[in-house]
Amino acid sequence: MPKVPGFSLDLDQAEAFVFATGVIAPAQVIEQTETTGWVALYALGGLPIANGFTSPEQAADTIITCMTQSTFYENFTTRTDLDSSATTVDGADAWVITSEIRIDNPELQVTGDVAKVIVVDTGDPTSYGLFISVVPIGDQDLIDQQRSQEALLSLR
Repeated sequence: MPKVPGFSLDLDQAEAFVFATGVIAPAQVIEQTETTGWVALYALGGLPIANGFTSPEQAADTIITCMTQSTFYENFTTRTDLDSSATTVDGADAWVITSEIRIDNPELQVTGDVAKVIVVDTGDPTSYGLFISVVPIGDQDLIDQQRSQEALLSLR
């Protein structure tokens, strides 16, 4: 994944992805109050198959479901899938899920994220490739950037 303009590793959110390995997660602050905040982020890493993942499709759905049921999305209200489909990343089979994840936090103006989870079968029998991106609902520039970054993914 090429470097994302406006996102910084100084705000690395990798520790939030305890289910994955080797994660880098540059972020950008969207909103900050005295007691809480919101970031947009991109995360890239590995997803150990031994954790019960049986296919890229099942893994992508499990990951996005777990995100909505964890502290990742406190005050979670709804998830609406915009896309759930087979795709390829650099010629490798993958599954992509794009969802609107909504929250209700009176301390924030943000209403949630457009979340994208892509799980790639890299051919490694022990691990899938993982890409996650979350950007605020309604921020069309960041949503467009999210689509552009997805198209630039490659395997190394």
